[in-house]
Amino acid sequence: AARAMEALRELEDEALGKRASGPDPDAEREAQAKRQRLASISDAERARREEVARTLAAGDALGEEAETLTEASMKRLVLALEKRVTENIHMRAKYADQPDRFLESEIELFGAVRRLQALAATPELYPAFVATRCVPTVLGLLAHENLDVSVAVVDLLSDLTDSDTLVEAAEVEAADALVGALLEGGAPQTLATNLRRLDEAAAEEAEAAHKTLQVFESLLEARPTLVAAEIVGKTDLLQWLLARIQVKAFDANKLYAAEVLSILLQSAPEVKGAVADVDGLEGLLRAAAQFRRRDPQSAEELELVENVFDCLCSCLLLPRGQTLFLRAEGIELMLLTLQERAAAARGALKALDFAVCRNAVCCERLVDARGLKTVFALLGGSLALPAPRGKRGKAERRALEKDDDEHLANVLCSLCHELTGPYRQRLLGKFAEGGFAKVARIVDLRTKYVDRVAEFERAWAAGRARGVGEEGDEEDDHFLGRLDAGEFTMQLATVAVAYLLCSGSPELSREAVLQLHAADTPLADVAATLEALHESIGQEASDAGLTSSKEKIAALLADVRRLLERVSKASG
Repeated sequence: AARAMEALRELEDEALGKRASGPDPDAEREAQAKRQRLASISDAERARREEVARTLAAGDALGEEAETLTEASMKRLVLALEKRVTENIHMRAKYADQPDRFLESEIELFGAVRRLQALAATPELYPAFVATRCVPTVLGLLAHENLDVSVAVVDLLSDLTDSDTLVEAAEVEAADALVGALLEGGAPQTLATNLRRLDEAAAEEAEAAHKTLQVFESLLEARPTLVAAEIVGKTDLLQWLLARIQVKAFDANKLYAAEVLSILLQSAPEVKGAVADVDGLEGLLRAAAQFRRRDPQSAEELELVENVFDCLCSCLLLPRGQTLFLRAEGIELMLLTLQERAAAARGALKALDFAVCRNAVCCERLVDARGLKTVFALLGGSLALPAPRGKRGKAERRALEKDDDEHLANVLCSLCHELTGPYRQRLLGKFAEGGFAKVARIVDLRTKYVDRVAEFERAWAAGRARGVGEEGDEEDDHFLGRLDAGEFTMQLATVAVAYLLCSGSPELSREAVLQLHAADTPLADVAATLEALHESIGQEASDAGLTSSKEKIAALLADVRRLLERVSKASG
């Protein structure tokens, strides 16, 4: 009722000239004439219009109680909508300067759109609905001059493409028909254009923006690669999302924009390049900078922070993204965020990991920005990441700790892989500081995850003895279980230890051997771990970056084996 009455009031306001801008005398005379025409409308006519609005609202309220649509009743609704569209076009053309004359056709059109929402309750009718060729008509109404009609269409599309509804529709092979028709009709372009004209200061339009994002999310889930290509190539949605997450005030739409952007970046490789094309890295860094010192005030705002950093990390998978991140002083921002120990520090460590991975220039920038002090403070424990917020179970806290350790170990590995000359000497000097305390810490980190993987293996063996698990999934489950326990983190820590063993510094090499001995870890275990890591990279290597990593691990493994031979000969 509120929407229909508001539509009525807006059209009356337009007739009264309340939206006229400037003191133009001609406009004033026209407004005065409109006031006189409106004044001539009888009280009975006003009452009739209000009754139309109330009747429409009552019909909406009773919609849920209506009987389930059949194909025949659905076609009647479609026919009624087409009739109302034609009538509204005719009335608007005939009485372009007299909004009160096409008011009733506008309300009836609004009602016809709303009544079609009943279709969402019967997704098995989607193919029949598509066959009526009504989808282009519905999409065309998104550009209607009356924003209330456009908002009603957004509501309709949101209901029809709701993820639960599409899942139900997929069960009867009906979802593809609707999604295909929407894409063929240019839904991404039309929705993105309409999104630009919504004023989120108005609650109803803010809700429409939220539902528009919901439609995009549903389409991306249904056909990720195709929809992502449509969005990047034919709309400015990417720019809208990037601008929206930079707005300082937090609300549900800012959160949803970050979520849709994160989904979009994971849907197709070209999206990452498109973000770079529109200076998106700088926008993401500005969004992240809002939380350098300030903690999120709610669980929803914390989710926003996580989405922003996930978007950053997706872009950093490309070398071009790393370069733009470097130019925008992203490494410096991440280091400052870590030093502040706010909730965003965890995301900053992850972004730093992605930034320096296989990138010597970024590694050198980290050293130049005095980042070694920050990284080794994390390793030594003098700088701690913030405790997880909210109630989390032991398993969740343990998984979060494993992720943090993995990112830290990977940063150290990247530095060991990439730094040469004076930069490498500064790195090795950090390990030697404080009586080689950091050597002990990296060996402790390795031992921690060796123990966790061993714990998993014992639990796995016990489960197999009891006959737990399906034989067909045994190998995959075992592999994933080892990863969840921290096998990759253990491998990364092993790489760092191996670099110390083969650093060329007798002091560091001797200390690493002593620490391994104290942890009851023979050099043969280090070699075996490196060999397993080398083989796993070989199975997945499909680009130059991974091939380079494989070669570096192979060279490191050869050095460790030579060291092992020398130690064996000396002890023999």
